[in-house]
Amino acid sequence: MPPPAPVESSAGPWVEMSALGAEGRRDHRNAESREEEQEADVDQVKEEEEQWRRGIQEQQQEIEAHTAITSGAHSDADYGRSTYGRQHRGGDGDEEEEEDGDGEEVLTVDDAIDSIGFGPYQFFLVCYTGLAWLADAMEMILLSFVGPAARCEFRLSAAEESLIASVVFLGVFLGSYVWGLVADSYGRRRGFMATALFTLFAGLLSAWSPTFLTLLVSRCLVGFGIGGASVVFSLCSEFLPSPSRGFWLVFIEFFWTVGSLLEAALAWAVMPSLHWRTLVLLSATPFALLLLLYPLLPESPRFLLVSCSSGTSPVKAAVHIHFNLFQVINI
Repeated sequence: MPPPAPVESSAGPWVEMSALGAEGRRDHRNAESREEEQEADVDQVKEEEEQWRRGIQEQQQEIEAHTAITSGAHSDADYGRSTYGRQHRGGDGDEEEEEDGDGEEVLTVDDAIDSIGFGPYQFFLVCYTGLAWLADAMEMILLSFVGPAARCEFRLSAAEESLIASVVFLGVFLGSYVWGLVADSYGRRRGFMATALFTLFAGLLSAWSPTFLTLLVSRCLVGFGIGGASVVFSLCSEFLPSPSRGFWLVFIEFFWTVGSLLEAALAWAVMPSLHWRTLVLLSATPFALLLLLYPLLPESPRFLLVSCSSGTSPVKAAVHIHFNLFQVINI
C-alpha cells in the first residue's frame, strides 16, 4: 500500500512569511538601537569637547587676568614702555592699547606717570638723587686732597700715590656691573640702600686705615659702592613724566658740581688744622643723610611689573604699584 501523500497546510507560506517579518523587524530594531547608541556616543563626544573648550576658555581668561597686571616687560632700547596691562604691536610697529572686557582702556605705567605730572614728590626724588650725586662727587674729589697727605704719612712714591686714585676707578668699573644686577634682582630701592650702606662703611674704614695696603683696599671698596650710583638715577627717571624728564635728569648733574665745590671748601677748612682722616670721615657723611631719608624712597613700578612677571604675586605687586603712585600723588 503506497504511503499517504504529505498534506500541505494552507497556513505554511503565511507562517514562513511571518517568521521572516519578525526577523526583519528584529534586525530593524537592532539597527535602530545601534544608530541610537552611535548618536549617544556622538553626543557624549560633543559634550566632552564642549566641556574641554570651556575649560580652555576659562584658563585663557585666568591667564589674561594675570597678564593684565604682569605683562609689562615690553623693552625697547631705553627699557621700553612697561605696561600696566596687555599691549601688542601693530602692523606699523606702533604700540596699540587694548581694551579689557568692560571696554575700558588699559593704561601703561608711563601714561600713569605722565598723568600725575611733576609735583613736590618728583622734586623730592630729584633732590634725593642729586644728594647721591653730590656724595659721589665728594668721594671722587677727595682723592686730590688725600693723596699728598697720605704720601707724607706713609712715605709713598709718586707711583704709589697715584695708585690710590686708580683703585677707586677699578672699584667703580666692577661695581657698576654688580649693582646693576642687584637692582634688577632685588629692586632699585633695595639696591640703592645697599650701595649707600656699602659706600658709607668703606668710607669710614678708609678713615681709620692704619697702613697703605688697607687704605688701597678701602678706597677700592668706596669706588665699588660709587659704581651703584646709577641705581637711584634710574629710579628717579622712572618717576619723572616724559615731557620734563630730560630737563630734570640734566639738572641732577648740577649736584656733581656742587659736591666738587663743597669738598674743596671742606678741605680748605679741615686740612690746615685737622688730619686728612677727618676730611675722609666728613666726606662720607652725605651717605648717612641718604640713609636717613631712605624710608621716603618708593620702589619703581616698572621693577614691580617685571618682578611679578618672574614669580612675585601679581596682587602683591599691584598693591605696591598703587601705593607708590598714591604716595607720589598725595605728598
